[in-house]
Amino acid sequence: MAKITRCTYQRQWIVSAIAVTTITLSGCSIWSSEERAVLNSIEHSSASPESLTEQPVFDPFYDAVSTAMSAAEQTQVAQTPAEWSAIAEQWKAAIEMMKAVPTEHPKYDLAQQRAFELYPTNLDYAESQAGDYESSSPSAADNNLTEADFGQGWPFLVDGEIACEAVEAGDYRVRLVTFHSIGEVFAVNSPAQARANERGWLDVRHVWRDSPLGDGKAPMTWVVMRGEALCQ
Repeated sequence: MAKITRCTYQRQWIVSAIAVTTITLSGCSIWSSEERAVLNSIEHSSASPESLTEQPVFDPFYDAVSTAMSAAEQTQVAQTPAEWSAIAEQWKAAIEMMKAVPTEHPKYDLAQQRAFELYPTNLDYAESQAGDYESSSPSAADNNLTEADFGQGWPFLVDGEIACEAVEAGDYRVRLVTFHSIGEVFAVNSPAQARANERGWLDVRHVWRDSPLGDGKAPMTWVVMRGEALCQ
């Protein structure tokens, strides 16, 4: 009974905060039909590293929805303060991506609603569940991360340096992780991608290595974690 009650509560919270219009009872996985349609209709292209002058199409609305849906799904199973803290970080990233949606975007009005009304409600709830938890992300002693720090786990096609910049975003701070190489700066994590246009940064997919297993791109989670730790 407790499990059913918890699941029902989470469904009600997400319904009010994300304005979902469809519900899938299995596993309490729910999201709006409009946002699901966005994910099904938009495809991200992967440009070759040889063509750095042509940046891949970056749609902040798509990435914001994807991040928000991931956070909503994890909400169904989160139990520890650490898990809730990770969910809160995803909501922060989703908010920043929605703020980056340009005025000419067909989903601009919806993005504004998500960024300033609905997603902050989810963020507040996740932070309340996380309490005073502080991330223990690994750090670099010399404040410098390069290929030597990751070895075979280096996810980029070229050598370079990972950097982090902490910026204020309303009531919270976000960390912009970037990759500096071949005279260019590449936006790595979602908050950095949200500011890529105004900063003149390129999309990291230009230099993102394919997975040796042939199943997409090489894992970058560890790089992002250690990059964000540089801001601490």
